[in-house]
Amino acid sequence: MQNWDPFPIDPASIEAGHILGTASIDLHLLEHDQHLVFREYLGRSNHPLPAPIGDADVVVVESTCGDENHPEYDASEIMASAINEAASRGGVVVIPAFAVDRTEVVLWHLKQLFADGRVLALPVFVDSPMALRALEVYAVSTVEQSTHADQDDLVEWIGTASQKPVAVYVNHGETPGPAGLVDALAARSGILAVMPQQGERVMIEPRVGPS
Repeated sequence: MQNWDPFPIDPASIEAGHILGTASIDLHLLEHDQHLVFREYLGRSNHPLPAPIGDADVVVVESTCGDENHPEYDASEIMASAINEAASRGGVVVIPAFAVDRTEVVLWHLKQLFADGRVLALPVFVDSPMALRALEVYAVSTVEQSTHADQDDLVEWIGTASQKPVAVYVNHGETPGPAGLVDALAARSGILAVMPQQGERVMIEPRVGPS
């Protein structure tokens, strides 16, 4: 616990399932036993991460993809098909990827495909010093997924709160992302969702009675 005058606060982090090291921040306001959860860069719900919210009276969440849903696809199957087709022609597969997280996720998929015998164990070269340095960190950590959570993922994640939040403040998204998520939360979860304005201040009142 840390006493941040004038409020005693007990902060904690929650796995986010985005790039390595990202986390939600849970600020436990001890005076009224309130939890404020801040979440930027949430990952997809079809991965082991992110962790459930738990206790949350107020949530501040990103909305990068708040107005859309990603198409469903099997990344491993797409990779296997492309690699096997190229290999059958004696060709080379070039996979462009960001150095941090994306390259590591591609290598993880390749390792699984090789282990399952779905593709030939071909030589793999990573032509990026930065990616190789990042790989050293990922080698001792859980592989996380970098794709932003879509509208369904965000609504589902907020639904993991142990009780319905009093309010959800939607930020970090360009139009129409925030508005789409606000409407979805109201329609599908009955949650008060708000797009705060720059410089706006909000009073967090103690929760009264059951949700």
